[in-house]
Amino acid sequence: GISICRDMDFQRFIRQAGRQKVDIMLSPSYDWPKSTGPAYLIRTIENGFSMVRPTYNGVSFAADYNGQVLARMDSDHSATGILYASLPIQGIHTLYTRIGDLLGWISVLGVVIFWGFGSVVRQRSL
Repeated sequence: GISICRDMDFQRFIRQAGRQKVDIMLSPSYDWPKSTGPAYLIRTIENGFSMVRPTYNGVSFAADYNGQVLARMDSDHSATGILYASLPIQGIHTLYTRIGDLLGWISVLGVVIFWGFGSVVRQRSL
């Protein structure tokens, strides 16, 4: 799959790649301001794909579907400008690609229910 620049910020867009069972995501970017480290690693974990992110002005990296950075290169400190990495060529299937943020919303609902239940019990004990 391919995304560009800040596309990785849009979870719903990137989740489409996870649903389509993308194995490797290529995400080239011109980072401004200059990136300071591997960003978007959470997307690799959520969607089960490996990612290669070459940048013109920042930190280029290659990461597997577990979010482990396999290779990293700072654009200011590279003599050749070439990044080598050995990535898994097959991704994994994750629950997040199917249910999205549902687990988070269920957790929020659970907190509200427990708060409400606690308030009712407290009122009755007074």
